[in-house]
This record gives sequence, structure tokens and C-alpha cells, in this order.
Amino acid sequence: MPRDIPYAVRKGIGTIRSDPLKTGLVPYMNAADNLLFPAGNKLPGFLAGRGLYRYLQQKCRKLQRADTVKCRVEELDTYEQYRILMEKWLLAQPAVFLCINPCVTSDLVANHIVYEYMERMMERGTGVLIASSNLNYMTAVCDRIILFRKEGSWQEIPAEAFDSIDIEGFL
Repeated sequence: MPRDIPYAVRKGIGTIRSDPLKTGLVPYMNAADNLLFPAGNKLPGFLAGRGLYRYLQQKCRKLQRADTVKCRVEELDTYEQYRILMEKWLLAQPAVFLCINPCVTSDLVANHIVYEYMERMMERGTGVLIASSNLNYMTAVCDRIILFRKEGSWQEIPAEAFDSIDIEGFL
């Protein structure tokens, strides 16, 4: 996990971790401000006032309400907050998106939102890396798994071999 988030963003790394709504959004700020944190230096030209809101509404079509970008994040429902969080990173277009137990605190609908955005990022060329101790979760969303042993060795397992994973020695 990068210690200095602004540095990581400049280097093209996006990140969410185990409780993404608590660590990835600023609740008292509006959604537009949250959306623009990592993407600010990638916006085309200067956008101000209503132009900014129109731009975000056009770019962030998955947000359910038209006025979502003007609302404070803490006023939005959980699913809109997940969409804001993931739209933020979609706008930033990171080269690598690092996910540390991204769905450990979320329900099925929120998990679907996170997966959908991960797919969209991959379609745009972002490398998505997921770190999780939940093997069932990993086999559901990954195209390969890398297991690390205590002594430092590791093993890469392609999706076709997920059924034959032997976790002895990896715990």
C-alpha cells in the first residue's frame, strides 16, 4: 500500500483498501470534489462552476441521480458512495489499480459495483491487482492467483487450475 497517496497518483497508481468508503472518500465534501481529487491534473482545460458539474455528469453516467455530484458524500446512500469512489479512480485513469481486500466490508450489490468498475478499468488498459486472504473471493474475480509461502517462495495459478489449488504450506 503506498504511504504517500499523492505520490502514488502521480506515478499512475490508484488504490482502495478494506473499508473503502471510510478510507477513499471525504464525507463532508461534495461528490464533485471527491471525484476530482486524483483526476485534477488530467482534466481537459479549466472547468469552473456549472461547467464542472456538467462535465462530471457527462463523464460519470453511472451515477444514478443527476444532482449527485453536487451532494455531500455523507448524504448519499451507500451504493452511490461506492459509485463515487470507483468513478473517481475511473476518471483518474491509473496505470495500476491496487485493491486490498476491496469487498470485505461490503454487501453483494456493492461488490457488484466494485467488480463492474474493475472491468471497465481493465477495458481501458488499467492493470488491476487484488490482494485478499479470501480464496473464494479471489477465484471468483481473478484470471490468475499468486500464492506466497511463508519461506518466501510463490506459485502462480491460472484460472483453469483454480479447482486444484492446494493451500497447504501457504498459511
